[in-house]
Amino acid sequence: MSISSIIVTYQPNVELLSNLILGNISVFNKVILIDNGSNNIKSIRDAFKHNDKIFILALFENVGIAAAQNIGIKSLDIDDELIVFFDQDSSVDQLFIKAIESEYKIIEKKYTQGVILGPMFFHRTEKFEYPIIKFNKYGFRKKLYVSDYENVVEASCIISSGMCVRKDVLTKVGEMDSSLFIDYVDTEWCLRAISKGVRIFSSPALVMEHEIGDDNIKFFRWRIPVHSSFRRYYRIRNSFILFKYPHVPLIVCLRELIFSVAHQFLLIILTKNKKDYIKSLYRAVRDGLISLFKKR
Repeated sequence: MSISSIIVTYQPNVELLSNLILGNISVFNKVILIDNGSNNIKSIRDAFKHNDKIFILALFENVGIAAAQNIGIKSLDIDDELIVFFDQDSSVDQLFIKAIESEYKIIEKKYTQGVILGPMFFHRTEKFEYPIIKFNKYGFRKKLYVSDYENVVEASCIISSGMCVRKDVLTKVGEMDSSLFIDYVDTEWCLRAISKGVRIFSSPALVMEHEIGDDNIKFFRWRIPVHSSFRRYYRIRNSFILFKYPHVPLIVCLRELIFSVAHQFLLIILTKNKKDYIKSLYRAVRDGLISLFKKR
């Protein structure tokens, strides 16, 4: 089975990126790296210039993860191959790629209408496990820890890093929504996939190290990821836009809006960059309301 990878970068740590790509290049048919206007593009090119399996598409500006992923998908030329998406700071080894191929083959024999497969995630440095999310028919969510299960666990949405899918399933579901730019891109796309009959799973046989946010704050029993005010703008703005999608349950939309705004207030209270977070909150609410009531 042919396996290719799509990786979107923006100001990446080239050493981490090299470990991900060069450590697994022998098991990939090709790697398509779409760079969103990074200042260190020369270092990225230099790191991979001697490998003809790696194709770098350097964009002149940051068009967002969704648009960049769509560019990568359109660059694929084998319809039935497996595609694995990675973030620039994800960490896996060759055993991961071989295992994801094996797991995917087993699952798709049972669910012939199309499947999406992802790993279980652990924080790179603090080693805690990130849960996956399963919604009931009303949109109420349940957190599941994949390590508690022996076999694959069905999810309602997974993050795109480590996600494996056939190209024909990508075609069936449609492009990532570039209007979202970054946040909720994977959530919207996964829920759209489910609305088209595709099933989503995470496997305890697939382990990946990853980091969500630039840092995290322990607040009572919760871990709060810390993103820049730039990133938080999209998180809040897009929580308004979710209401426009018929395949996103209303309860999900309400929860994300409330928690996104509450999260922002905690960051305003608990971090130093208070003014930046206040400004991004104002702009996000303003632009979110404008987008919500604007015709698509």
